[in-house]
Order: sequence, then C-alpha cells, then structure tokens
Amino acid sequence: QRGVSVGEGKVFTTAAGDRLVALDKDTGAIVWAVVPTFNGTAITGVSKVAPRYYDGMVYMGTNDNSRGATFAVRASDGAMVWTFYGAYPHGTSFTDVNGNTFDAGDTWTTKVVANDTPNTCYLTGGAAPWQQPTLDPELGMLYQPFGNVRSCNSSQNGETRPGDNLFGSSLVALDMKTGAYKWHFQAVRHDIWDMDNSLSAPLADVVLGGQTKKVLFYGSKSGFQFTLDRTTASRRCPSKCAQSRATHAITPRRRSLSRCKASTYRGAWSFRTWDRRSPAIRTASRRTGTATRLSLIRPTPGNSGWSSRRPTT
Repeated sequence: QRGVSVGEGKVFTTAAGDRLVALDKDTGAIVWAVVPTFNGTAITGVSKVAPRYYDGMVYMGTNDNSRGATFAVRASDGAMVWTFYGAYPHGTSFTDVNGNTFDAGDTWTTKVVANDTPNTCYLTGGAAPWQQPTLDPELGMLYQPFGNVRSCNSSQNGETRPGDNLFGSSLVALDMKTGAYKWHFQAVRHDIWDMDNSLSAPLADVVLGGQTKKVLFYGSKSGFQFTLDRTTASRRCPSKCAQSRATHAITPRRRSLSRCKASTYRGAWSFRTWDRRSPAIRTASRRTGTATRLSLIRPTPGNSGWSSRRPTT
C-alpha cells in the first residue's frame, strides 16, 4: 500500500479483495467498505494505490487493472461517482478544451497498418494510473498520470498494437466532479520501452513573457520534463518532433525533443538529454560504462539557447 488519506473524520485506505475502506479516525471502526464497480463490473487492482480525499470525494487509481481505471467515489458512503479508463475501444470519441475531436480506440489496432480497424488490444492495455492524481481546485480539474502499455504483445513489443496507444504514458486532465475529459498530453507515443510515465505533476503559477501562466511540470523516464499550460495542455517549453530510426517498421516514426530557450527559463534548472547515437554519448558511454548519460545543466543566454557550463552550486 502507498498511503492513506484523511477527511470528514475518516481514514480512507484499501484492503484485500480490491476493497476501498473508510475507517473512523478516532476508533478505527469500519464506516464503509466497498468493492468499486462500474456498469456492474468490479474494478480490480486498487489494493496497492493510495486514495486521495478532497471536498467530499475520494479519488483512486489502480495497479495491474486490465484497462487502467481511475475513479472517484463519495466520501460519505463509497458510492461510485465517475470512472475513466487508460484504454478505450474503437468508436470512443473525446473532444478536448481546444475543440479537437479524436477517437481514442483508433490509436489501438490489431493489424500492421496504424489506425485501421476496431481492435481488442485495449481490453488488456494496462496503462495503469498507479500514482495519485494532482488536484487543481482553482480550475476544478485533476491531472491523472497513466503508465505504460503492456498488451499485444507486451510492454516491450508492440508489433500487434501499432498506433499511439492512448492513454498510455500520458497525463490526462479530468473534471474533478464529473470525470469529464478535458485534455491529455502523451509523453511517449506507442511505448515499447516500458517507460511507465506515471508521475504526479506539481502545479505552479509562473511568469513567462511578462504574463502569469498556470502550468504543471510533467516528468518522464525518457529524460524530459514537460512544462504544460494546465488550462489547455499547450507546451510552455518549446519543443519539436523529429524523425528518428524506428525500432521496427510499425513504430510511429517520431519522437518529441524538448528545448527550452535560456531567455525563457533563465536561472532555472533544467535537464538536457544526450542522443545515445551521438559521438558525445558514445564517448561518454565508453568512459563511464553506461548506455546513456543525463546531465544537469543551467541554461544561460547564448545563440544555441543552452550553455555547457556545469552548475557551481
């Protein structure tokens, strides 16, 4: 278990049998105990995840759930309020706050051509939301991180699930009260590296270009930290997509490269990731005996946007 949450005179925790439990905080007596269900189906995989209480609701993720369910129940009696999944079938459309509509199921396929036919890979897709969501009462949203995909064929072999595989390795913004989808940001498309991008996102109000922006910081095992506008999911740290050599023929041929200008983040600490195929990293690998090298640097003004000066403190 990864912790408990306290509210309304209760301690919210989990128990064997995929039960969510509320205990009296003073006596330890059971106030209620439920097996979360949605549309008559029990939601499994709650025993290792920490609840989070806020304003009459208890928010829960899951581990090892076949479709990566996250949900909210009423703190008073454990009744289900809403459920959202990390993987959906063909025909499930979402529209984000920017007006973009897409079919989440079409990012999972069973053939070798991406986004071609209805599929069944989503049924065991995983994308576990095993870390707590970040709550944003000011905007009425929560930000739930989802982990890596593991179905068709595995977390490290995606030959039979071409496509981006939403919402694997993604951060999804949902309405706190209704669970309605707001936006998502996928850090690793078509994850075949078991990146498990399930990292809770800290919130901040920062001044960029003379204006205060509401942002969040979304980390990743891929070595990038993404700075996103939490109202629209737009990137506040400029980035680009570049062509890269695919691991196999049906891997989406793109990867996200993040590059923060020094003028934007002067004085802040940022991470820089070296391309493992570059001469610099090959040299470093031979010297250190490691496959990759992640350097912490301080951005300072310069034509390239980055300095090579190491931190002095």
